[in-house]
Amino acid sequence: MGIFARTCTSGILQSGQVANLPVIPRSFWQKGIWLVDNAQLGNRPPVGGPNGIQHANPNDRVMESFGTSDYPTPLMAVEQMINGPKGRIMGGGVATDLRRIERMANDAVLYDAEGLADELLQSIRIVSCYASDVTLN
Repeated sequence: MGIFARTCTSGILQSGQVANLPVIPRSFWQKGIWLVDNAQLGNRPPVGGPNGIQHANPNDRVMESFGTSDYPTPLMAVEQMINGPKGRIMGGGVATDLRRIERMANDAVLYDAEGLADELLQSIRIVSCYASDVTLN
């Protein structure tokens, strides 16, 4: 977020090129305008289309346009770019399986170790993330 704010106030993009939009004055960020609801902004069309969220403050509106769970479209390109490296890291295999989770759960209980419990929960998170990518027809 800091990079975004610096870019907006300077007009210089991360690439070094000058933005083709006017800069936003520092007072916009410093006087709380960024986080304050604005009736005019709230009356603008919803972000992401007619069923999108209609935020009334600049922060929420910009963050929504970057992509959220309510408006995931901007994030899909990033997700697709991650799949190749993720597949190479996993060697084309699965991140974990139920037998491994069962072993990890037994070890976490047997040794009553926080680190083992953390590893178990991370393994469950990985399975959950992969499962959420599956489309059921």
